[in-house]
Amino acid sequence: MVIRVLGAILLLALAAFGGILTLAGIGEQHAVDTTYVADFGRSGEECGSGPMHFDESDGEVLTCLPGGSSAGFPGFSDEQNGEIETLAKQLGADTLSEADQARVQQRVDDFAATVPDSARPRYDEGFTFVPLRGTWLAVAGGVLVVGSLLGFRFLLRR
Repeated sequence: MVIRVLGAILLLALAAFGGILTLAGIGEQHAVDTTYVADFGRSGEECGSGPMHFDESDGEVLTCLPGGSSAGFPGFSDEQNGEIETLAKQLGADTLSEADQARVQQRVDDFAATVPDSARPRYDEGFTFVPLRGTWLAVAGGVLVVGSLLGFRFLLRR
């Protein structure tokens, strides 16, 4: 009986830990996925999670408040960030169409492909298990949850 209770407690702890890993991995992967995404909107609207925000009406860089900014993409040089701003302004002279926005995003993607891994931001401060990051951290957590549930099923059948 004591073994079953200890086993159940251990499986419960593993399931909780797996759930935490899953949530951390999903959040981390979301942050990674939006690192090099240009946001487009209108002045006065809420900005997205990307590091640079452009006004659809004229291509100007928006400063998002409170506490937000458009400081540029991490790992890009000042010249690269400047080139993206200039492109958005040129294309936005008569509003940024979806095609114009796609061209700006393509330029961001071109520059992002050249950013060395050492210059890319890390979103795993405080909670990760190297080499598990993002999606793989979430997968490992999910495996722990499923394994724990199967263990509970085994315990209940005994």
